[in-house]
Amino acid sequence: MAKVWTDDDVARAAAMYEGGQSLTAVAEVIGSSPDTVASHLRKAGVTIRPQSLCKLDDDQLREIERLFRQGDSQASIAQRYGVSRAAISNLLRRAMPDEYAEHQASAKQLSVDARAQRQAGVLAVIRQQGRASRLEISQATGINYSTVKMDVDRLVGDGLIHRVGSGRTTGYAAL
Repeated sequence: MAKVWTDDDVARAAAMYEGGQSLTAVAEVIGSSPDTVASHLRKAGVTIRPQSLCKLDDDQLREIERLFRQGDSQASIAQRYGVSRAAISNLLRRAMPDEYAEHQASAKQLSVDARAQRQAGVLAVIRQQGRASRLEISQATGINYSTVKMDVDRLVGDGLIHRVGSGRTTGYAAL
């Protein structure tokens, strides 16, 4: 059942939002979705700001930069300040473009390295067992089944393994 908003709810939401809280943070406190909060605020005459222009003071902005430099994730920073990860990303991109670009490139390389290492593990299981299903690979490696499916498809595409059997008996073997 949908929450019935009272005048007090609207006033409280407006005070929080105009005080710098994000729609998401207000929604969590009020117990509604961010879209519902925005709708009620608009009806009350509150201007909804673009998400990337959240109201953070200069001290908060400096603290966000410091947290980012020390290695805190954008998601954890966003949660701490009650804003979206996208808002933190946009803020950092504008405030420190060179450092942010370097961080993104480094994160992308780590992702590529992790994928290569994970796929090597998938291939090792297949070689060790001679033939293995995606479920068997997932169980042997501890890798999520959906991720195993993606890795197996890539390894097939790269010509390192091939499909054996069909239907419920489908497995994969090294070439």
